[in-house]
Amino acid sequence: SDATNEILNRLALKYPKLHPVFFNERNGKIKIINQLAEKANAPILIITDANVIFDKNTISELCSSIAADRVGLVDTRMMHSGITNDGISQQENFYISNEVKIKYYEGQLWGTMMGPFGGCYTVKKTLFKPVPENFLVDDFFINMQVLVEGYKAINNPQAIVIEDVSNNLKHEFKRKIRIATGDFQNFWHFLPFTLKNLFKPVGFCFVSHKILRWFTPILLIFAFIALTWISFSTDAHIYFYLWLMGLAIFFWCLQNVFYQLSTSI
Repeated sequence: SDATNEILNRLALKYPKLHPVFFNERNGKIKIINQLAEKANAPILIITDANVIFDKNTISELCSSIAADRVGLVDTRMMHSGITNDGISQQENFYISNEVKIKYYEGQLWGTMMGPFGGCYTVKKTLFKPVPENFLVDDFFINMQVLVEGYKAINNPQAIVIEDVSNNLKHEFKRKIRIATGDFQNFWHFLPFTLKNLFKPVGFCFVSHKILRWFTPILLIFAFIALTWISFSTDAHIYFYLWLMGLAIFFWCLQNVFYQLSTSI
């Protein structure tokens, strides 16, 4: 309805190196990425979302970094627009900014960056492996396949892209559920590789950066169950454990109140 196809066809006539590919039905992001990667005839793939805005040097920075020896994937530095005082945009920006730093140092130290931000990154076509169509998180799968092949995954902070930051807690919560589901798909898929390299940098990064975070909610539930059991099964310091249990319940209730208030605005 917005004449996107017609605009792209006109641009293709003006720029012969532009080859738009049109899909007549919904296929899902992963299926489309797999099909486009197969059609591409260049040695470098730049995978990006439609809402990501490139800086004038983004592509040149990505290409210069991935040309380095044994580098198979390069991530961009995501800058955010649309940050406001209400909603969760400031919290999201704070979280993502710190994630960028962690991933940058993982790449600098060992070349084992744990997943690009799916908005924009580049990968060598020879290292691209089709993502299983039932997977929900494609970028982490592509990143891990590069590491499995023995190549490096790094972040280039000079390759800047701009994207609107999420500001709606309810929508972001649903998105995080989808991402968490996809994370566990990747966890089981790459578990043999992780165990094989558990005491190597790639294993350390995978466990400390990803697996511990994925399992923290489950560990908290078990910790609460254990605390409840201790509180009512021992006479020693029973009031101390009851106090801890009450404090945990209070903070969880407080968190739920803030969530309900945020989603009702």
